[in-house]
Amino acid sequence: MSGIAFGSGNFGVLFVAAAVSVYAFDAYERAWGKGGSVQVLWMLAIAFSLAASLAFAAALRLRRRKPTRTEAVLLGGAVALVFVLYASVAKSLPSILQSAPVFFLFMPVAAALSSFATRRRQNAV
Repeated sequence: MSGIAFGSGNFGVLFVAAAVSVYAFDAYERAWGKGGSVQVLWMLAIAFSLAASLAFAAALRLRRRKPTRTEAVLLGGAVALVFVLYASVAKSLPSILQSAPVFFLFMPVAAALSSFATRRRQNAV
């Protein structure tokens, strides 16, 4: 259940960030137009949120942690916000940090690391 809450917080932030970047800041692919660009960003948001929620759920299972839904949603939103900030400054970073593997592994790794901010289960064995 916590993985779903984490993914929903994550997706909510990415969904809003995609719409703001396309419609408020005019950062879109001209050939696709605004509608096509925001749809592609939303599909990427779904994929990133799914990967992040699976990584978060697996890390919770391994660490025997059980956050509340509010904690999970807030952690998901925080990880997505850090990802949006990273993506916005990626062009000014060294080229190794701009590579596709680093970019695509950022969200699941950050999600798994965010499990350290959760509390221990009461009935953990």
